[in-house]
Amino acid sequence: MVDNILSPDVLRAFLHRFPESKNCRLAYSGGLDSHVLLHLMHALQGDIGISLTAVHVNHGLQVDAGEWARHCQRVCDAMNVELLIRQVDARAPAGMSPEAYARKCRYDQFKALMQADDLLLTAHHMDDQAETLLLQLLRGAGPAGLAAMPADKTFGPGRHGRPLLDFSRDSIRAYALAHELDWIEDTSNQDTGPDRNYIRHRVMPVLRERWPAATAILSRVASHQSMARELLEILAAEDYRQVRTEDSHRLMIEPLLNLDEQRALNCLRYWLDLNQAPIPGSVHLAALYHEVINSREDSEACVHWSGVEVRRYRDTLYLLRSQAAYDPESCIAWDIREPCRIPTGTITATRVTGRGIRVQQVPDERLEIRFRRGGEKIRPAGDAHTRDLKKLFQQQGVAPWLRDRMPLIYRDNLLVAVPGVCVAEGYAAGEQEPGWDVVWQSEA
Repeated sequence: MVDNILSPDVLRAFLHRFPESKNCRLAYSGGLDSHVLLHLMHALQGDIGISLTAVHVNHGLQVDAGEWARHCQRVCDAMNVELLIRQVDARAPAGMSPEAYARKCRYDQFKALMQADDLLLTAHHMDDQAETLLLQLLRGAGPAGLAAMPADKTFGPGRHGRPLLDFSRDSIRAYALAHELDWIEDTSNQDTGPDRNYIRHRVMPVLRERWPAATAILSRVASHQSMARELLEILAAEDYRQVRTEDSHRLMIEPLLNLDEQRALNCLRYWLDLNQAPIPGSVHLAALYHEVINSREDSEACVHWSGVEVRRYRDTLYLLRSQAAYDPESCIAWDIREPCRIPTGTITATRVTGRGIRVQQVPDERLEIRFRRGGEKIRPAGDAHTRDLKKLFQQQGVAPWLRDRMPLIYRDNLLVAVPGVCVAEGYAAGEQEPGWDVVWQSEA
């Protein structure tokens, strides 16, 4: 396999992609790859006009983790490079991959440090790209997954760059040996239990024995898939413009149904990604299309995964956070002058003129928050008749999943207001009267 020659000039050319970036955060584990990247950046630091900070995340998972952090500090001190050390508890919760959770913890720390136009550099290389492609292939991923790792992408308020993707692990090691670098060898990388390590130590050597250029070829396949993904995103963006609403968490169903199934699914993936929601697997995505989008308007079909859910109401599709359980029998005292956190969201009141609950009706600023138990009635201000709350919700288009969770405002055991729906006759502020405008922000 013909490999590129690694040098500071390669990194200099890569950094030209980010003319606005003046601050660089470099993910530094102390291992071979990140040490080489740090060494390359240090060689350029004097003439590229970018401030360099190394960031080491101590996951606390290895007995030697403390010594690794001290090693990183010694290396950075010798180079006169600022090092930030972040300590995290990366013990994965039940049901989550330890590797995936450690990565999440690590990137959460990186993102918290990023400011506008900052650049995060990580030392992923060609072998990492090939391994990622195989992992995604064995998981049944589509073009987005098979595109593996991009050379640069948006990351928080800045960018995330991977300048070593065109270089093999062997070339990186050769550079380190030539410059007599001292790096950490993480013995856990030899454990073939994790899928990535298994591919690295058991699968890739066999592939390279038969096809010596396998690493470069797989990396090239990832590049082709990246181009395919970009084309699908262009198509999805065009379709999304036809189905979007003013609220990015909602889609119009009728134009979505005018698309054929595959284009609709492509558009749905784009929408979910736009809202930074986890992309569901093929089973959930198919259920979303067939059981929710194609359901009756009065259906309460729902598909949920990874802390989010999608529902239909009338001609609109809603993306929501999964709703936490609550006690419908609960009764919450509320000082109307203060925001109140309730099990289904947050309720606030603002002093206004000409609407809301008449201030004179709440002289002590004390109200009570309850939830629907069935049979509630209210006579809206200006209405000649008392209305059943269930029918009032239907008339005003309150989504079914919100009706039982909506806070009901009581005064002296009387239902006096339903936020966003109505205020009871006798309790509503007149045109020139001071009132409390009550707003409920649902947790969904």
